[in-house]
Amino acid sequence: KKKVNWNYSLLAKNYDKRADYSEKLVFSILKDTGHAPWKPVIEIGAGTGKLTKILCKAKLIVSAVEPNVEMRKVGKKNIKDCDWIDGSAEKTNVYGHYYSAFFGSSFNVCFAFHIFWY
Repeated sequence: KKKVNWNYSLLAKNYDKRADYSEKLVFSILKDTGHAPWKPVIEIGAGTGKLTKILCKAKLIVSAVEPNVEMRKVGKKNIKDCDWIDGSAEKTNVYGHYYSAFFGSSFNVCFAFHIFWY
């Protein structure tokens, strides 16, 4: 199968106009799944940081992985409380242990993603 090239460069400057994620719902999910403050988490395909902002507000230690340079630039301006990384689901360019992985609106564009639980 041919891999689709998802390029959001032209959308980056207007991407923040998309509807926000429900903060109440995200906080409820975090509570129900036992996410405590200061746990390291990774967000794959962080875009401009819409979900990232909520995860940081929950006091999680967020590594925001975003492959698109333009989206990452806007994300870095929006949220300075996390580590922004040039990477993708297929190659995150991060090493270490994370309590959990989050995909806001990016799971559908992942070509191949493997999670290994220890």
